[in-house]
This record gives sequence, C-alpha cells and structure tokens, in this order.
Amino acid sequence: MKAPVRIAGAMAALLLALLASQALDRRATHARESWPIEEQYVTLPSADSARLVYLGYNELAADITWARMLVYYGSGFVGEGDFRYLSKFIDNIMALDPRFKRLYTWAMYTVTVNEKHQVSTEKEDILESIKIIERAMKEFPDDYEFFWVGGIRYFLDLKSDDPAVQRSYKEHGSELIELAMEKPDAPSNLAITAASLRSQLGQVEQARANLTKMILTTDDLQARASMMHSFEQIAGEGLAAELVQATEQFAKMRTGYTQYPPDLFVLMGGPPADPVIDFDRLATDRDLFGADEGDELRLF
Repeated sequence: MKAPVRIAGAMAALLLALLASQALDRRATHARESWPIEEQYVTLPSADSARLVYLGYNELAADITWARMLVYYGSGFVGEGDFRYLSKFIDNIMALDPRFKRLYTWAMYTVTVNEKHQVSTEKEDILESIKIIERAMKEFPDDYEFFWVGGIRYFLDLKSDDPAVQRSYKEHGSELIELAMEKPDAPSNLAITAASLRSQLGQVEQARANLTKMILTTDDLQARASMMHSFEQIAGEGLAAELVQATEQFAKMRTGYTQYPPDLFVLMGGPPADPVIDFDRLATDRDLFGADEGDELRLF
C-alpha cells in the first residue's frame, strides 16, 4: 500500500509545482509587458580602424562582417527591429575589402528599403545610396550598372525645393546615364534613355548627338532600329534619312574590318592608309623643278 501512496503524493506534488510555475509565468509575462522595449546593440569597429583591428585579415573579416550584416538585416523585419546599424556594417565592409562588388550591388538598393519592405523616398536614404554608388563607380569604372543606377538616383529620386538645384541633379543624372551607355557591358539601347532624359531637359541637340553616336557604332540591328525610331521622333524624318545614309556609308567603310568594334574602328581613324604611294595623284600641274627664278612657288 505504501508504493501507491508515494506515487499519488509525487503526482500531487508535481501538479502543484506545475500550477505554481504557470502562475509565476503569467506574473512574469505581465511584468515584462511593462518593461521598456529592448535595445539592440551591435559592436563594430569604426571604418577607419577596421583594418587595424583585424590585423591584416581584411578579406576574411569582410566575409564575416557580410554574414553578420545579412543576419542583422533579416532580423530587422521581425518585431521591433530596425536598420540603424546597416550603414555602419556597409562602411566596415567597404573599408576592409573595397573590391567586394557584391556588397555594392546589394547595398545601393537595400539602403532605400525600410523594415516595412517599403522603398524610402527620404533624402538621407537616397544620399546614402548615392554615396555607395559613387564609391562603386571609382572601384569599377567599366561597369555600366553603377553609372546607370546613379543616373536614376540623381534624375528621378533626389529632390530639392530649389529649382536650380533640382535641375543640376537632373543634368548630373543625364551625364551619368551617358557615361553608362558607353561602358563595354552596357545595353545598346541605353542611348534611348539618355536621349529621353536630355529631351526632358530641353537639350534636344545633345539628345540627337547621343543617339547618332550609338546608332553609328552599334552592331545590334534591333537596338539600332529602336534608336532610329527615337531619333526620328526627336529630329524629324529629314535628319533621320540623312543618318540612315551616314550609317550605310559607315558600314561600307568597315567592310573587311568588322573584326574591330565600331568605336575602336573610329579611334583607329577608319581603314588603314594604302601602303603604296600614288605619285600621279600627288603630282601638280606645274613643273616645280623647272620654275623660273621669278616665278612664285605655290604648293597649294
């Protein structure tokens, strides 16, 4: 009989302990609700001292900081999280590994997205994105994407109440798009965007010049047709017909030299000079050696 009594006593004690723990949990939860919101702190060295702190293991430290940043960024969408340390993460990684290209392509978009998954239009966020893009343009001067996104940031996203400042933003944006269209990896029809932006600024001559240059130097027939259509809308049918003729003449000049890209062909000065000198073509209609002493010598 003693064993069942001991079992029953143990069960009763366990039940009382369970009830007591539930009561304590409810009281703790109620008390916790009155506490201030927990602050999240992230420990990172300053960007200026990051290389000293990691004793030369810069790329490894950049990879670890990158992983920490992704976890931090994902946590920002949960509960009361925020992105107050995001820029500090980015600055650290850029200081540790300036050639970390993936960081730039990720960060130039991410810094304009808030914790509610909404694209921010705040000027400070746009300027933060521009800061990253300008650093990327210096590190990767042949990558069109950074110049293109930078142009969009200046032309469309950056705002000012001062009309003169706003126009300067748009003009700089147009310049960046024009630089983007000349990069080796740029889409051929990016010139249409550049021309459109210049047209919006009333700079029609510059718009025509952009299209003319790209039409003459692209080998992408579909892109050329699209650019010709845009050129005709801006310049009219007459100039468009002249440009078509010029394009055909340029194509004939390149016959036998298509192994060179069009822009390189232009830089080379066109077809190489004939190695044979045609003296008949250079001859004048006068006897230069037998000229009288008093005769005036004219070579041209």
